[in-house]
Amino acid sequence: MQEIASYQIEINTALETKDLLDIYQFATQKEIQIYLYHEQSMANAHNLPELLSFFFVNPHEEVLLIIEGNHAKQAYKQLLPLLTRKLQIA
Repeated sequence: MQEIASYQIEINTALETKDLLDIYQFATQKEIQIYLYHEQSMANAHNLPELLSFFFVNPHEEVLLIIEGNHAKQAYKQLLPLLTRKLQIA
């Protein structure tokens, strides 16, 4: 069943290339779409150049994480362990 789930997250520390690659790899391996939205910018996690633009998000800024597809909430639970050291769920 198609779902859309969104989560307000806070970046605790500066994102590194590995963090963004983890999101990219996760998104491309699953049958889901992941979007990151910050201020006026949105990045599709399937598009690595767009995703790399999130390097410039400063620590302690909030980002909206949107997951769309089958079992979006389950995908979020699987993605979370990859990023728990960098993110705080608001």
